[in-house]
Amino acid sequence: DKPELQTPDTEHWAAPYYEYAQKINTPSLFRKSQFDTPITRADCIALLIEVGEFSHASTGNSFNDVPSNHPHAQAISFAQQLGWINGDTDKEGNLLHRFRPDAELSRAEFSVILQRVLEQSGNEE
Repeated sequence: DKPELQTPDTEHWAAPYYEYAQKINTPSLFRKSQFDTPITRADCIALLIEVGEFSHASTGNSFNDVPSNHPHAQAISFAQQLGWINGDTDKEGNLLHRFRPDAELSRAEFSVILQRVLEQSGNEE
């Protein structure tokens, strides 16, 4: 049940990126009703897995706040297995087993995830 594919107006800032996504065969990156809304943590993980063309199987996850019926539960579990995400920690650095999948992703969080993805792919530069 993916949302309908949206096409930005040719004058919209996202239009050239949409065109590029079509060229590399990933227009599904634009399956949102609005281009100017923040991305969620779960959507980001699903997007990175889709763009990287990773195949993944669900083996469950240890996040208490990601139900098995969440649309991106398998992707979140896979990203956790790969070490891309660890979830929230307390002040001492102890894992809280919480991911907050539907919360907005900060730039700092995205930077950490992307760095981990690039390190594993050998494209650190």
